[in-house]
Amino acid sequence: MMSGSKVKKMAGLIAIVLTALIILPFLVTILSGSASAAVSEADLKKLKEQASALSKESKKIAEELKSVRASKASAIKEKSIIDNQISVLEQEIETTNLIIQSLSEQIAEKEQEIAEAEQQEAREFELFKKRIRAMEENGTASYLGVLLKCESFTELLCKTEVISEIIEYDKKLLASLKATREQIELAKQELERDRAEQNEARENLTSQLEALEIKYREQNDIIKDLEKDEATFISEYEAAMKEMERVNKEIAKMAAELAKQKAYVGGEYHWPTPGYTKITSEYGNRYHPILKKQSFHSGIDIGAPQGTNVLAANSGEVIVAGWNNAYGNYVVINHGGGQTTLYAHMSKLLVKKGQSVKRGEKIGLVGSTGWSTGPHLHFEISIDGKTKNPKDYFKDLFK
Repeated sequence: MMSGSKVKKMAGLIAIVLTALIILPFLVTILSGSASAAVSEADLKKLKEQASALSKESKKIAEELKSVRASKASAIKEKSIIDNQISVLEQEIETTNLIIQSLSEQIAEKEQEIAEAEQQEAREFELFKKRIRAMEENGTASYLGVLLKCESFTELLCKTEVISEIIEYDKKLLASLKATREQIELAKQELERDRAEQNEARENLTSQLEALEIKYREQNDIIKDLEKDEATFISEYEAAMKEMERVNKEIAKMAAELAKQKAYVGGEYHWPTPGYTKITSEYGNRYHPILKKQSFHSGIDIGAPQGTNVLAANSGEVIVAGWNNAYGNYVVINHGGGQTTLYAHMSKLLVKKGQSVKRGEKIGLVGSTGWSTGPHLHFEISIDGKTKNPKDYFKDLFK
């Protein structure tokens, strides 16, 4: 992530470069305003060197901006992952709460069953005690009296067995009731253990959720800081591009002055991309696809596949063959008489500065370098330093 100090340092460097370039209008005024001093190649070279320095600095800003945006995208992705993890944990906590609620309801049911079992056990025990008490109150004589009334030994055995069975039944019933109550209590204890485990699980999930929420807030802070850095770099980049545009205009004006010193080579212009005449962006005011705002388009964009040959529109001398952040790989040809043509966004340059070229000669290949959204050729025609609509010079193609 880009630190605030690094952002300020980079901004300071750009400010120094921009300040240095403020002297350019004064320099150009001296060069162009004096009747006795003619514009020279040395003057143009000096101006281009300063423009190159600005281009390098703006390239640094562009790289830093790209880095900040990559970090921002990564932070947003991480935030999204954390958000999904939070949603999963919230669902798990909700499920755990439902389980705990269900266990609590089952425990309450078991407690009710235990209470009912205890009541049943107590009732049966009271009946048992009453029968025992009655036998004690009646005494042994009463018990013997019942037995002596038996008319046969068989009847005696029968009644003795019945009395024993009643007593044994009471004992078994009480034992069964006790066993049932104990089983219910065991089931309740198991449910309570399950509930305790679920409570512990919920506490663990809640701790995880709190930790993730902290990370989520941290990612938000990181994203906000990156957005501030991004805004700073965008501002510096736009300032650099604005200054570069001004310097390039001065260069074009100076180049036009030099071009006037040479006679125009003559002849009509040759279309730079034979077989490809579709204009994807016209000359004039337009909505810039990169800057996302209205700006003046100083040439035309010709749609053509990557690697298509780019031909010189007319004979002349290559006065620029290099790189520009906006134009990417580009070439400027001086045709004399104040006329120049510019070819931008090429994937490869096939000529060098100072080289003489013929009309229709291959000078590069179509590409998408610099400020570009896809393969095309940006083509400009300038007369005395002022751009013209190239279509006006190829009316046969655009009837």
